[in-house]
Amino acid sequence: MQTNPVKREKAGIRILIKLFDLIFTGVVLAIVASLLTTHILQKAEIKRLLEARLEDISNIYIGCNEDWIDERFGEPQFISRKDDFKMCAYVFEYCVIQIAYDNNNSTRAYLITSLKNDDKIQMKIKDSTFYKKGEFSLGSFSYYEIDEAPLSVSGYFTNGVGRICYREDYYYRAGGNYYTYCYATLDYGMNGNLQHAFIYNKDKPMDIDDEVTSNKIKGFLIVNDRHAEKPNSYGVTDNIEALNYLFDYQWFNSYQILNKARNFD
Repeated sequence: MQTNPVKREKAGIRILIKLFDLIFTGVVLAIVASLLTTHILQKAEIKRLLEARLEDISNIYIGCNEDWIDERFGEPQFISRKDDFKMCAYVFEYCVIQIAYDNNNSTRAYLITSLKNDDKIQMKIKDSTFYKKGEFSLGSFSYYEIDEAPLSVSGYFTNGVGRICYREDYYYRAGGNYYTYCYATLDYGMNGNLQHAFIYNKDKPMDIDDEVTSNKIKGFLIVNDRHAEKPNSYGVTDNIEALNYLFDYQWFNSYQILNKARNFD
């Protein structure tokens, strides 16, 4: 009995379609598997590089040479000069590192700011010059939880562009080095929206809590509740003037970082 030629042709076409589907599915699965593998490897490499960079951040000290810093973090995106200091800003996805160098290319002040990010990574810092050894994560503790009382506090809100900053300085006399340690909130970092948290303090100084009394207040805007607000920046200096320069929003364009931070809110 002869098979209908039309039926044979249709059966052949169905077989070819099934073979094509199998081949296509296999190719797609192979491509997806390859992409997933590449993505996993890339994430692992990014994590490895991040961990190495975090370790390098904890190795920044007063006196570090500029060449050493550039070798670890690359060329700075922003450079400015004022008086006897050269200020450099190294901008990354998770943090901004600001450093003030003297005329001998030695670090005289540095300021590390933790940025908002999709991975919700907090900057872990180990500072061996600190009188209490160990590590801490920026954005995970309040100002009131910082050991001891601050030497001074200050804050400001600029007219026009409306930049915000709050800062507390500590003087621990750690290990005889006489450094000034600083915790601060810059508006482009995580937890940086302090506008709701400030009180105006210019004409009527007042005690904020048992640690911040009116005689310690240097600026005219101070956070009202140090239990609630969390610093996103940490700095160290042996020259307070050098550190002060790093708190000037005008010397490098951080406004684009601020706009990115606002997208997370």
